[in-house]
Amino acid sequence: INLIKVKPGVKFKFGFLLSDYVSGDQRVTAEQKKELFLRIILDMGVGAKTNVGFGKFKTPVKREVFEKKR
Repeated sequence: INLIKVKPGVKFKFGFLLSDYVSGDQRVTAEQKKELFLRIILDMGVGAKTNVGFGKFKTPVKREVFEKKR
């Protein structure tokens, strides 16, 4: 099985449906979750073979945030 290779510069858009979490005195906001997902994607990558460089992402020059209007 061959691996899929994506050319440099291709933009990815990840979508998450986030809401605030409250349990007792603990609270995690949707904004905090969004920042956590960004850090995870940038620090750990996505998919298999990240230890050899596949699935790694760079910090976007301009963050484009698309939020669903309720």
